[in-house]
Amino acid sequence: MSRFKWIKGWKGFIGKVLLLFIVLGALGWGANAYYLANFKVEPEQVLQEALQHAGTAQSYRYLVEVQVKVNNQERKLSRIYGEIAGEDLYFYGLIHNQEVKVYQIGDGTYWWDPITGKWAVTPSDRPFDQPHFLIEANPLACFNFVSVEGITYLGKEKVAGRKAYLIQCSPTVKHDFMNTWFKDFSYKVWIDTKNKAILKAQISGLFRDQPDNTVFIKLEFKDYGSDIKITPPVSR
Repeated sequence: MSRFKWIKGWKGFIGKVLLLFIVLGALGWGANAYYLANFKVEPEQVLQEALQHAGTAQSYRYLVEVQVKVNNQERKLSRIYGEIAGEDLYFYGLIHNQEVKVYQIGDGTYWWDPITGKWAVTPSDRPFDQPHFLIEANPLACFNFVSVEGITYLGKEKVAGRKAYLIQCSPTVKHDFMNTWFKDFSYKVWIDTKNKAILKAQISGLFRDQPDNTVFIKLEFKDYGSDIKITPPVSR
């Protein structure tokens, strides 16, 4: 074989090797991009988007369950279903084993009296306008975080048939009711993988004055952005 042919053949071999590396590099970059887009989860970013979504939600339906463990005895404090549509709300259920039904519509608040079976109306009174007054009246206010530590991605789970990221964190919460009675909160939050809506949350905390006792709060959300109509009740 002449020297010219040998050099030509070697150049051809080098060219094929370089082409192979280019192809493999492109495939690797594409696989990495696909992985970042479809598999890798940045929990800080996901949580931030979920908090932004919660802060702008105008309508939704929810469930709130609150129970405490005091002196190793568990006790349910409330189980409330509710709807929020703009500035109007309706919630019903049990608080301290008492039946509760409340509408806040326009400038009036309607309270159900389980003894008489009638509604009492207080015009020009909107006691639940303070978002941190009562967990059962505005559960998304529980996600008004001042700061967050220990953000951890725990995997994916399904909530009511929807895929969700499960994230754990320990936030400092801006919530008058929660901070008055409790401290050292730990959150588990299930966040919709598509629209970053909060679908479910489990919150635990310690009693501020009795840290041996604990509170557990379960939240569930659905029908974000739905056309929810809340109308005044009709007395019997």
